[in-house]
This record gives sequence, structure tokens and C-alpha cells, in this order.
Amino acid sequence: MVLDAETVIASVSGASLLSTEAHAQLWEALVTGAPGHGRRLLELELDGSPMRLITHPLGDHDRPAFAVEILDRGAPRLRGRPASHGATATVSPAGHTTGPVLVTGPAGSGRYHAARQLLRHNGHPEPVVVSAARLRTDGPELGAALSGLDSGGAVIVRRLEELPTAERAVPGLLRDAAERTPGARLVATVDPERSPDDLGEELGRWGTPLAVPALSSRQGELPRLAEAILGELDAPLRPVLSAATHQALLRWHWPGNVAEFRRVLLDLADEFPGRTVEPFHLPERMWEAAERRRLSRIESVQRTEIVAALRESGGNRSAAAALLGIGRTTLYRKLRELRIDQDSLSA
Repeated sequence: MVLDAETVIASVSGASLLSTEAHAQLWEALVTGAPGHGRRLLELELDGSPMRLITHPLGDHDRPAFAVEILDRGAPRLRGRPASHGATATVSPAGHTTGPVLVTGPAGSGRYHAARQLLRHNGHPEPVVVSAARLRTDGPELGAALSGLDSGGAVIVRRLEELPTAERAVPGLLRDAAERTPGARLVATVDPERSPDDLGEELGRWGTPLAVPALSSRQGELPRLAEAILGELDAPLRPVLSAATHQALLRWHWPGNVAEFRRVLLDLADEFPGRTVEPFHLPERMWEAAERRRLSRIESVQRTEIVAALRESGGNRSAAAALLGIGRTTLYRKLRELRIDQDSLSA
């Protein structure tokens, strides 16, 4: 098959292997792997199937394209429904332990939902959830947590790094209750980077660690996360993400982690229910980041104005040119020069 950022030319069998999401993932792997360096062997998982590919660069630096030969394709991996807010792969090892579990990761990475998934895996779909910031030795939150553990239930303590200094003994009370009661499960979430130094000894007393890395380090999960988050909506309300939009999402660094990703998708669903979402529909910071070539200050201003006009006109280039006070031919030239995705902006 032959492909560029917007188009795939393939046989019927080849086209059947490449969904919109897989096209975005494959293209990102191609363009981030030094496309001018000749023939390469790629090993990727696309749409749940491991593949080995030979790639050959075509075109030029300004308009790259690739020929791709599929050497072999493995059987699809068996998976359940993807977790919409956390990393599924990290949950299984801790899921087989019985002691207290510490879920670590940066804020917004999906620690809480990974903890919920772990407990569902162990038969505790409705745990008692308490915030560490509100735990007091004589407070109702600690009482509810201890009661839940004493009855053989499960408890999640959120954001252990926010535990008040005067209440450092509280986690020990919870661990003791969990360890003396058959079937009880205790899970806490913590951001190690934000934890005070004097909490380090307490964290070392917990059992199995479960790391949920930042979303920027697990970009390959984005298509499945998007599928799961949008799958929570009724089918007529789900926006459809184009291949170019998937590419823009893959290139964003997601400083707000899964929480930011979820918020962006649900905002798109509110604005474009049941409609196709193109890169110019994304927040401005994202479609600007998706532009790989560094623009001059003047070009950046021009690009901002053109994309704003295209958004206002719903992608109609004739109407956008009229809003900008330029001819349609000039607009086409600017689209090429500024590398604004033309397929996604078609009228």
C-alpha cells in the first residue's frame, strides 16, 4: 500500500487492515522515524494485531509519503472492553495480590479509575472512597473506611500525598484493618512527585506498587481510550474522529493526562454530536502543535486567521475566502504553504 497523511491507496485486502485509527498510528510512526533514512522495518500493534512492516519513503520533505509492505500479521490480542480512564495493562499484576496496593502516577493519569478496575477484578465493584485530605483520627471518613474493611469490603484512599501531617498514623490503622479481615481490600492513590518527604517512609510500608504512567508515554493507547470514552455516549451523539484528527491527538503531549483527553473528547461530543471532527475543530493549542514545521510569526498569524475562518464557515473554503477577503486560489495556496490539512477542510 501507499499512504500519506490523508490518503491510503491499497488493495482490498490491504485496505481492510487499516482503519482510520490504525492509519493515524501508522502515519505517526512513519513520520517520527526519520523518513529520509531509507527502508525500515517496523513492528507495531494496529487495531489489536501485531504486525511487521517494511516501509520505503516516497515524495519529498514537504509532502512525505510511504510505500508499506505487510510482512506478517499476528492474531488479534484478546481483550475485554478497554478501560476509558486508566492503563489496563498495569492492572493485572496487582490484581492477583491480597495485600494493600499503592497506585502511583501523576495527577490526571487515571490512578483512581485503575484502582476501581483492580477492585472490580477482585469482586469489589462498589468500594468505599475517601479523600486523604479529609482523613482524621476521630473523623467520619476514617470511621466509614474502617467499617467497610471490617465487613470484608474494599476502600480506596485518594491522593495520599494530601494526607495532613498530623494524621500520618491513619494509613497504618487502615492497613491493619485490611490485613486482619479476610476478603478486605485496601487501595490508595498517590503522586510521588507531589508527596512530602516525610511521607516516604509511609509509602514504603505499602505492598504491591501499581504504576500508571503519564499519557504522553503511552500514546499507543489513545485510539482505544477514545473508543471507550466516546462509547459511553449514545451512538447518535458520538462524534467521528477523522484520521487527520487522530494524528493531531497523537502529537499532543497531554500535560493534563487522561483527564484532559477525556475533557477534550466530551467537549467535541457536545459541539459536534454525530458529526465528523477534523483537526480545525480541536482546541487551538492542539492543531497548532500538530503543525510540525516551525512557522514564522507572520505565518502563525495567517494560519490562525485561516483556521478561524474555516471553523466559522464549517470548512467551506469559498465562504472562508470571502470572510478573509482573499480569492479562493489564494486560500488554496495558503493551505498548501501552511500545511493546513486539505482533506479535513474540504467543503
